Amino acid sequence: MGRIKDLTIRFTERVNEDADDIGAYFHSRKGMWFSIVAVVGISGAMLFALGVNIVGMVQGS
Repeated sequence: MGRIKDLTIRFTERVNEDADDIGAYFHSRKGMWFSIVAVVGISGAMLFALGVNIVGMVQGS
C-alpha cells in the first residue's frame, strides 16, 4: 500500500513540474505567439465550419 502511495506522490510531483515548465513556456514570448496563433486558428476553423453548415442548409432547403 505504501508503495502505491509513494508512486502517486512522485507522479503528482512530476506532473506539477511539467505544468510549471509548460506555464513558463506559454508566458515566454514564443509561447505567447504560439497561443495567439492557436486561438486564431481554432476560431477560424470554427467560423469556417459554421459557414459551411449555413451554406449547406441554404442549398438544402
